[in-house]
Amino acid sequence: MIIKSIFKWFLLGPIYIFSFLIPKCDKVWCFGGFGDKYSDSSQILFEFASKKNNFICVWITGSKDLRRKLISDGYKCELRYSIKGILYQLISKKYIYSCYISDINFWTSGGAIKINLWHGIPLKKIEHDIVKGPLSKVFNPTSKFSYLCSHLIYPATNVISDVVFYSSEYERKIYETAFKPKKMIKAFSPRNISILDKYKTESSTKAYKVLFAPTWRSCGVELNYEFNDAIITEVYNFCKIKKLKLDISIHPASNYMVKDNIQYTSVSGGNLKLDEYELLITDFSSICFDFFLVGKSVLFTANDLDLYNNSDRGFYRDAYEFLEKNIITELEALRVNLDTYSSGERYSESFVAFDKDAISNVEAFFGAIECL
Repeated sequence: MIIKSIFKWFLLGPIYIFSFLIPKCDKVWCFGGFGDKYSDSSQILFEFASKKNNFICVWITGSKDLRRKLISDGYKCELRYSIKGILYQLISKKYIYSCYISDINFWTSGGAIKINLWHGIPLKKIEHDIVKGPLSKVFNPTSKFSYLCSHLIYPATNVISDVVFYSSEYERKIYETAFKPKKMIKAFSPRNISILDKYKTESSTKAYKVLFAPTWRSCGVELNYEFNDAIITEVYNFCKIKKLKLDISIHPASNYMVKDNIQYTSVSGGNLKLDEYELLITDFSSICFDFFLVGKSVLFTANDLDLYNNSDRGFYRDAYEFLEKNIITELEALRVNLDTYSSGERYSESFVAFDKDAISNVEAFFGAIECL
């Protein structure tokens, strides 16, 4: 991996240095999504910004299929390493992404304002707050050699974002240490703004679905693979009895959990229709906050809370205390809670207090970025 990274630096490093020297155009903005997915806050803001006459908004991707689709939908989209794509990336003043600068392109990002929309309110420790588990070697290397390797192999994950957004004091404290940004703006993410707007206009729809959405584990399959299978069986039986549809959404980085005999649903901030869902069942996924935001019920179930906390990247203290009180660790207890839920009890209390003064519409959010 080190040899491959050295070769990549040798090949693309000159472009990275050159990108700092290129004059930037304030009206050209580049957008991207994690894993070349067209989703989440960056998708929502991209579609809004693309309607502005005086701006050139370009979605950057490595997917030819996505490029064809977006162009046919009337949007501007370029491949990451096409000549046109590289030109747009080199002159773009603002890089807007949902996870990492590599959602767009690290190698062309010199001199651009890096705006991280992030993809969820964290329960689990993120980025530079991670001090244990495999990811700690990336974000908190313990020696000069490991520090060099981290920056050599994972340059995009070590880029400090210029701007991040928060909608609660809980988030502000986390992002301050996890991202170490140059600027923080109090605002709901476009993802959550979209969820709130859709829920206001569509909440009369009768809920008829249950969503099962486990999170990603950097330690791998061994943590809870079999337990998840058992949960799916239990929830499927519950839905069958109650005549509800079960949607299963797997984290984009959790391909190891995908099975050929199960149909999966892609759920993101751009397409999450909360009015359709009766209930969320998850382990530690931050999607729980999307449901809490509109008062929807959430059941937490996992048999590896302490193992994840001690062996993987761990949780923030408030999140761990909340989960410790509310997590369902046994299948029999899950059955009991599902029965209790179906008889009328709801589980919709969040430990995070959202700030009512935070920017809560996309126009104002766009304006905040425009002023940067």
